[in-house]
Amino acid sequence: MGKAKQKPLRRNKGHTKATKVNERVFIDILPFKQPNNIETKLRNLNWQICVDEFSGLIQSRFHDKKSSIGVALCTLWIDSKAKGKPVTRV
Repeated sequence: MGKAKQKPLRRNKGHTKATKVNERVFIDILPFKQPNNIETKLRNLNWQICVDEFSGLIQSRFHDKKSSIGVALCTLWIDSKAKGKPVTRV
């Protein structure tokens, strides 16, 4: 049986890096499961990560449901818009 080799990612040459805070924000959601060998009930099993491309600032939060992530993101972005730093691309 042959081994799979990872192919290099194609770089997008038209991409320019963000020049202002909150100009481009990346979002990732990482759900994880309760391990079988742990008897206690874990909560907040959905991990939300937001990364600002310009500053490299990582904001990390845990949520009990995926549906609560949208509300938290909207609240975060409304607050940043009120401070004069609106999010332009996600």
